[in-house]
Amino acid sequence: MLLSDKYPKHSILIKFGNQCIWTWEVCRLAKKYCNDESLIGWCGLDTYLASILKEYALLQIAKMHDPEKICGHENHSFHKMISHYHAKNDPIIVNFFEDNKDFIATICDARKKTIAHSDLETVRGNKILGTFPDGADDKYFLGLHQAVEHLYNKAGIGPFPDWPIFIDNDFDEFITKINKCKQLQDGA
Repeated sequence: MLLSDKYPKHSILIKFGNQCIWTWEVCRLAKKYCNDESLIGWCGLDTYLASILKEYALLQIAKMHDPEKICGHENHSFHKMISHYHAKNDPIIVNFFEDNKDFIATICDARKKTIAHSDLETVRGNKILGTFPDGADDKYFLGLHQAVEHLYNKAGIGPFPDWPIFIDNDFDEFITKINKCKQLQDGA
């Protein structure tokens, strides 16, 4: 039985939790792909794939931080969950946003200026948006997990599951296969 079937009243939160897991997986894949030195130059598509993965990962984070409503349409965002569960002043939620405000602002600014739109001033200025200090993403996802788990507990649906590890295993398998292809190509 799916958790959303067991708790239909809280399906909006459960689906948001699933969105958080997807975002973590996408960001984890992008980080592993872009930071794996054995992949450098594995094919001519590498720079394109790296850019696509980075932008998609940043977009997934930014979407989670959309306002509750835009132009009268509700968003399935963290702000919607906070409002729905009356958690605006909960210390865990407040601390999450305070501890990650620079990271969230960096990601949302990149979305507004380069990912979702091609801001002319940004393009003319050759600005690189969306960069953040090492470890800021890890800190963000740790805090996100705690905040979503707080909402799960508040809703009475139990703990939020740990971030899945299969993406790491699948990526390691991917690296092994790519490196075998590289060896075959180099040997040919």
